[in-house]
Amino acid sequence: MTHRAIRSLREDDIVVTSYPDSGGEYLVELLPWLLQQQSPSLNELYDPDICSSIYSHPSRLKLLEHMSRCEIEAMTSPRVFLTHLWAAHFPSDVIQKRIKIIHVVRNPKDVATSLFHRLRRQGVFSFQQFLDLYLANQISTGHQMGFLRQLREFQYCYKDHPLLEIQYEDMVKKPIDVIQNLGYFLQVPVSGSLCDHILSSNGFLHSLGQADQSNQSGDGEHGHVAGAVGDWKNTFNMAQNETFNFFLFQTQRDLNINFCYD
Repeated sequence: MTHRAIRSLREDDIVVTSYPDSGGEYLVELLPWLLQQQSPSLNELYDPDICSSIYSHPSRLKLLEHMSRCEIEAMTSPRVFLTHLWAAHFPSDVIQKRIKIIHVVRNPKDVATSLFHRLRRQGVFSFQQFLDLYLANQISTGHQMGFLRQLREFQYCYKDHPLLEIQYEDMVKKPIDVIQNLGYFLQVPVSGSLCDHILSSNGFLHSLGQADQSNQSGDGEHGHVAGAVGDWKNTFNMAQNETFNFFLFQTQRDLNINFCYD
């Protein structure tokens, strides 16, 4: 079954789209609180045979493109799906049924840093080696600017499609504003008591900015701070930062995104 041929979506589904390592998985855990107006059951979102919670292993969250039709149909409404699919590969149902899309975007330097540390678990390579491949668009995910540009093309073609863009950094720094914007977009009530309950209980908020000790290397490199805003400064050297800035100058034109880097 091709991605565009996925025919199991419902009109009240919500699709969270993000480039890998942009924080979309955390939003997927937040949304059920709003939709259910209470502490939700999240068992459908991750594989219990792999991990007990995506707070500690967010990469284990099931992606829509990796789910079988039976898995999709077995989920109870309202359903929330995460996808890293580029917009050209969205299932046709997303467009035909005008399914709400929430796009989580994160600053490109932290995305590249997080992606490097995650991929490095699969083999030993330097950040410079990773950066050379990333900037040349030679990694399997493609680079983030290509992903964002294709989403902008989707928005241009489907101007009336319901789509909300959330900046990851706002999730970290201004969570109440994000929660209220989500409530307005989803047309669900957001009370002060619900916000307080989410902020005091939601594992996503407690997990952001916590050091991932599994990324502490034996050669004395810093431990990658998973989810922290501005952690790229601990990985990029001056020359790499200048190279990346030039890459952004060339590729982010007309995207109309004011990235927050610290």
